[in-house]
Amino acid sequence: MRALRLALCSALVGAVLPLCAVAQPLQNGLPHLTREGWGFSCHLNKEPVEKYDKDGTGADACGQVGPLRLGMNRADAEKILGSPTTERSIGSSIFYVYSLQTDETSQMITYAVIGYDSERRVASIQLTGTPWSGAWTFADIKLGDPGKAVISRLGNPHGVSPSREEGAIVWDYLPWTFSFEIRGSVVSSIRVSD
Repeated sequence: MRALRLALCSALVGAVLPLCAVAQPLQNGLPHLTREGWGFSCHLNKEPVEKYDKDGTGADACGQVGPLRLGMNRADAEKILGSPTTERSIGSSIFYVYSLQTDETSQMITYAVIGYDSERRVASIQLTGTPWSGAWTFADIKLGDPGKAVISRLGNPHGVSPSREEGAIVWDYLPWTFSFEIRGSVVSSIRVSD
């Protein structure tokens, strides 16, 4: 599936940006996404690409939200998240909900929703809710950041649509597989998938 998206990316961008998600080593810093014209590139630190690269494309390195990353195994993810509080089926997929923060009534107000593939590896990460002390980021953007910060960091979204969550809109960057939900002009959800 990832190879198909990268092929589509190359076909769409053509000579302007032939490799949309190529990993480029940097001297320091964590893997991060950089806007390159219409597309994006993933920049790495000195760590070997293999640490992040599950399919040989280099594109998984930037699929990271806080300490969670696409392709990590479920056991490692649950060392960070603990046990899921809920599981939810959507179509043929099962997603697991992990509580990150509760309010004074023990109501979950910040949570992660993780989808695993058939090999029990993280295939999607969604961080949703109110800002919290963990302040996990994707592309240097965290819950509660103003929508202007997303545009400043990643440029205008490629698409805007209503969210299933009342009062929120989804900003997507298709064919790249990340999106943000914006509610009241701030980031209320971050989603990354492979």
